[in-house]
Amino acid sequence: MNLLGEKAAPTVAIPETVEDSRRITHVVTVVLFPVVAILAYSQSTAQLSFLLTALISILVYFATIYLYFGIAELAFDRRTNLLWASAIAAFILGFLVSGLTNVWPLLTGCSMILFGGVIAGRMMADGKPLGRVYVLAGLAVAAFFTAQFSSLWGPMMEWMMTEVRPVLLTQMESLYDSAGIEVGATQDALAQYGKMLAAITRVSPALTLLGALVQFSLGFLAFSYVMGRRYPLKRLWKPFTNWRVPFAVTPLLAVVIIARLVGNETIQLVADNVLAILAVYYSVAGLALIEYYVNKLSLSPLLRISFYLMLFVIPLWSFPAAVALFGTLILLGFVDGFTDWRNKEPESAQAV
Repeated sequence: MNLLGEKAAPTVAIPETVEDSRRITHVVTVVLFPVVAILAYSQSTAQLSFLLTALISILVYFATIYLYFGIAELAFDRRTNLLWASAIAAFILGFLVSGLTNVWPLLTGCSMILFGGVIAGRMMADGKPLGRVYVLAGLAVAAFFTAQFSSLWGPMMEWMMTEVRPVLLTQMESLYDSAGIEVGATQDALAQYGKMLAAITRVSPALTLLGALVQFSLGFLAFSYVMGRRYPLKRLWKPFTNWRVPFAVTPLLAVVIIARLVGNETIQLVADNVLAILAVYYSVAGLALIEYYVNKLSLSPLLRISFYLMLFVIPLWSFPAAVALFGTLILLGFVDGFTDWRNKEPESAQAV
């Protein structure tokens, strides 16, 4: 997704306050990377209480977002020695606490964070277009995440279909019966609910991968925003209302659709998950287009809040309605990739 503008950071004098902020980021990143490796892959965490384990998971989640930002800044500033020191410490200390059983998750998990941040920082420092930076760094994150979890996706999907789905359907049926809903309406609702669970199960690999991409995206956006503040001559952080999926993604979409139509079951499953990931990006682009016209029409805050609440409520109310709603967002984002529906603004007023 072309989330950001396409201009590189110029070389300008950096204020002393910004320099101090950079030093703090460097120090925190170098220390935090090994800490995250220890907390995420230590075997001793399995022996902790549920509450403490949940707190550690939340801490690791947000620390990973910060690491994408911090490692990108280290790479941007070409602090290679600090990068090597932090990465080596993360791998060694992570191995000492993980043991041989978690070596592969440790290697792929730490490499995902390291390469995602380094690619983003170095490419931005070299003046590459930020849309390209995001795509290539995101592909590195996706590759390492897939290498780590691909062997687990099959058993996870089977467990969801054979264990989770029947239990949820039984619980839903009991809930409808206790509410006094007639049998016909209950069966219709269960049928819709079953289709939704089957669809979620089929694209569960994409959903887990999207979780990692969300972490990377948040760290990348924070990094690009900071670069824009550091170099005020050219704004690098593009407003949400201008986000679009570039037309260059269309050939990939066409190939995946063809594979979905003519491939075997395995190819179709892979295609479905790729389409699910692309659909998220297209739906975000469609939402950005809607937000642009909401701002342009100066709608009241009440109408805007009502609209976003509807986006959350409709999927809980009706599965077909949710498909129609998000299908509309995806279609808007897809069409917007061919032609920008936003009114052209003067060159001096555009976000770059």
